[in-house]
Amino acid sequence: MNNKKYSYNKIFLALGVLALPFIANADNTAQINYRGNLIALPCSIEPGMDNLYIDMGITDTKSLYRYTRTAAREIQFILEDCDTSLGDSVVGTFSGTTNPEGLLMFAPGSSAQGAGIGLEYLDGRPIGIGNGQSYSVPLVDGNMTIRLKAYVQAESTALANRSIVPGTYNAVLTYTLSYE
Repeated sequence: MNNKKYSYNKIFLALGVLALPFIANADNTAQINYRGNLIALPCSIEPGMDNLYIDMGITDTKSLYRYTRTAAREIQFILEDCDTSLGDSVVGTFSGTTNPEGLLMFAPGSSAQGAGIGLEYLDGRPIGIGNGQSYSVPLVDGNMTIRLKAYVQAESTALANRSIVPGTYNAVLTYTLSYE
């Protein structure tokens, strides 16, 4: 009799295991909700322009002591398919960790010290980083290029103390483009 009970338990167990996926799926439904925004921007950023890498080249510390900064290198932001019916100008705002002189600081892990990165208009006027200043350019229909310049500049305390440390560096600047 005990053996018969064991057989029935096996059969019920086997049937239960086989029915488990059907039981589990019967009451296991979910709803997926989607949400988002469709927007109409006046321009598109050219693919690949969202993460730029600017090689600032090799700078001799003696040159920084003598001239305080390097010659500027041009940076370009390429915009495509601009439509002036959707906006009149594009405004660039720049942010990043800056030193008291307003220069973009070298990132942690950089071995170079005593200098930073500055930005300027093509005519040499400075562009502030992280202080609410912006770079505004009128929109034109079609494709357009926004140009500005970046340079390496010695920090005034490093110049005064002759404490510029040579080495490798990198710095991260975040730019935001908005349209008016």
